[in-house]
Amino acid sequence: MADASQDHSSLIAAAREAKAHGCCCSGCKLIWELKFALGFDIFLFTAVLGSLDYKMPLSFIIWMYAYLFGIVMPSAIMFMWVISNGNASGWPRRRLVQFLVAYKVPGYLLMYIGFIGLSPWSHEIAQFMCNPANNFEDNKMDKLFHHHYDKCVEMTPWIMIPACIPRSLIYMYSIKGALEYMRCHPENDGKGIFTSTVKAREYEPLLDA
Repeated sequence: MADASQDHSSLIAAAREAKAHGCCCSGCKLIWELKFALGFDIFLFTAVLGSLDYKMPLSFIIWMYAYLFGIVMPSAIMFMWVISNGNASGWPRRRLVQFLVAYKVPGYLLMYIGFIGLSPWSHEIAQFMCNPANNFEDNKMDKLFHHHYDKCVEMTPWIMIPACIPRSLIYMYSIKGALEYMRCHPENDGKGIFTSTVKAREYEPLLDA
């Protein structure tokens, strides 16, 4: 009986997903948005890991590893889990949205803004980025400030804060896709991200003996 109910829920989820679509076109499947988010996480993990330079300050290296293994890798695992689960059940979809909303996005913003912009280590990070001898990302910071080292060191923490906006927008868009995907499964009907709107079952009071 449980298997029949689960099969029925899977069919409903598949029918809802067929009617829904991604952002770009009516033929774009909703699952593609999750696959894009997974692909972005894998690309980001590979690119950042490949860019590690052990001439960097130790604090910067530790931060990068914390970001990769504390934010990016768990995110990729969550997306792979939900995608591989398909329509079998609805609760993994809800867990993904909860993870993105409560952990990934705020965690990334706190790590990025807090460390690079506001932490006691932001100054040494800026010194490394602005030193042309380090050739950090083809000396983009040095060029941005026209080879004015002191000005570069002073302003880099403030420049880096808005620099997190593009990645944040991609992360926010992944929440949109994950939320729509969650809504397609009937097991999530009447459920919010963290709360449920389903009323508790009411029972008749016991009669006095």
